[in-house]
Amino acid sequence: MITCPPKILKVSWILLLYTLNFCTIVTSYSCQSPDDNGILIPQYGNISSSSEEISSDFAFLNIRLKKIWPNGIVKYKLSPSLTPEDISEVKKAFQEYHTKTCIKFLPWQPGDYHFITLQVNDSFCGYTSLCKTGGEQIIYFGGDCRKMNTIIHELGHSLCLAHEHTRVDREDYINFPGCNKKTIPRARSLTSHSSKGIYDYASQMHYECGECNLGGWPIDQNTIEYCGPDLTPGLSLLDADGINSLYDCQGCHRHRWRPSVTLTHSEKSDMESFGFNSRDGTPLYPCRVPFRGEVIPGKYIDSTKSCVVAHGNEVHSVKKDVEVLTFPKGLSYQCSNYKLEKVERVSVDTTTAVPAGTSFRRWNQRSFLAFASVTKSNSDKEIVIAKVAIDQEENRNGKRFGNATMVVGSVVHKVNDFKVLTCSLDKDCMIHQWYTNSFESSI
Repeated sequence: MITCPPKILKVSWILLLYTLNFCTIVTSYSCQSPDDNGILIPQYGNISSSSEEISSDFAFLNIRLKKIWPNGIVKYKLSPSLTPEDISEVKKAFQEYHTKTCIKFLPWQPGDYHFITLQVNDSFCGYTSLCKTGGEQIIYFGGDCRKMNTIIHELGHSLCLAHEHTRVDREDYINFPGCNKKTIPRARSLTSHSSKGIYDYASQMHYECGECNLGGWPIDQNTIEYCGPDLTPGLSLLDADGINSLYDCQGCHRHRWRPSVTLTHSEKSDMESFGFNSRDGTPLYPCRVPFRGEVIPGKYIDSTKSCVVAHGNEVHSVKKDVEVLTFPKGLSYQCSNYKLEKVERVSVDTTTAVPAGTSFRRWNQRSFLAFASVTKSNSDKEIVIAKVAIDQEENRNGKRFGNATMVVGSVVHKVNDFKVLTCSLDKDCMIHQWYTNSFESSI
């Protein structure tokens, strides 16, 4: 009998686990919240994903300054009070986070001290604490709220997301006409809270609009009627972007949208023109901005900190709430690759396209960044950035995208020859990286 040294045996076990886990590697309402009056610090910055603390200079939308879940890993238990139907809704809520963010909900194991427990309690629609409180923390849901979007909402609280409709600046976006002040959800205090970033009517952290004790009424009711779960079935685009920033997500979740008014020198160096320049030779950078019930991708003008977008048949230069696309660590990093792909009939899988815009007027609609070379009336060619959406009718006919809406000079064009921003993971790179890390840890 041959006896192997302990290290050889350990490496052999790693190789076995590598083989077994190959597929896993490559595929990998009103509510009450007892901490709902906590301090929210929405500023921009980066934190280590392995850290529990949110630094005081971190900023993103509407978050609680408290402990987060290290590496975005949340252990969970399911209470015996859940029915098979409840468990199905919980799994769908988990999948929303797993697909759109780097958050991972993993089953509790002996020795796990910090975890959440999902439990049915018909005394509440939803109830939980904000952030990682330590030990066991219970997420209640019940009554008519035993469904995916309620669970997504409460899980959002446990991840440090607060209610969107209680932002400090909400009076710029919603109001409560004729409502008894005692029934209106309390806004944050200007002395201890601030808010930045695009106001997200579609957030799962926003109550439904149309009621005094819920999300109030959009100020611009000509273009926006609905809010929260009435606009999107799961996490909104801005929900996902916010979580990915807060938890410093990597892979194809590592792009960041930054406010143009607070861009640092480091963030400016993370902007990417993909090798394209405007006619005057300046780099062509993507941006997005809320305008008339949509969040629209467009072309960034640094000198004025504005975003030029197309809406309908008109061109608009918007300066309020402009966000610029950045790529910390570059377009290719740790097996994730961002690139522009030419759109032909079925050449680009929409699951790899990076969403950039959304609609606050239409149910669950997203738009994407489009780059194209357009020939002008004088035969000159110009590179332009604009939006393209998935055309549902065309999608049924085998074409995944509709025509792109482009701004050329002061004219709006519809074009069908363009490239979209995509991100993909190099599976061979991921396997090699996993094997290398496992081997190094065994020595």
